[in-house]
Amino acid sequence: MFDDDEGRLRHQIVAAHLQLVAVEGFDVSYERIATVAGVPLTTVSEIFPTHEVLNTATIGELFDHYDYSLDNAPALSGDVGAWIDSLCEYVHKDNAELFGQGFWDLALSATKLTGGLVDLVSDRRWLRGRWSRVFAERAWHASGRTDDPPAVLRQAFDVHLTAFATNALLAIGYSIDEVASTTAGLLKAVLAGAIE
Repeated sequence: MFDDDEGRLRHQIVAAHLQLVAVEGFDVSYERIATVAGVPLTTVSEIFPTHEVLNTATIGELFDHYDYSLDNAPALSGDVGAWIDSLCEYVHKDNAELFGQGFWDLALSATKLTGGLVDLVSDRRWLRGRWSRVFAERAWHASGRTDDPPAVLRQAFDVHLTAFATNALLAIGYSIDEVASTTAGLLKAVLAGAIE
């Protein structure tokens, strides 16, 4: 998987940073990252000389997860309503575990980003839109329609499957199961209304 020791170490450091970002946000210290990665502090500093370089690598890894999530989402078989329930449970648990506090850091600082982070955030928006559109199309076609899903259904999937929806509802006291059931109920209602 890795061409060399530096590649393995980079992976260890980014994996540790991802884990910490979900709980503590992007401002986590190099000391904490080194401890969790199980590498010397000097190794972190040599491979990632600045936080921007580390954040760029970590956010890139985070966004690579979108394609993985798309490929590993629950398969649609049988009842579309039951699939939406499963999909929302899968997506929101994934969002909570992977994004966490780091999501807010990224969302709130998007206008202040520089360098490679600007392109990554642009890519994130494209990937998130692609991801939700694929799921909206699956729900629409599983409901017996052969045309493109209406804008309102695509928009509902855009909103209700995001890390923003996950984290906003968690922040006001929803459990992760309540986040999943609430967003699934809303998506099913929009789908039913669009079919009529």
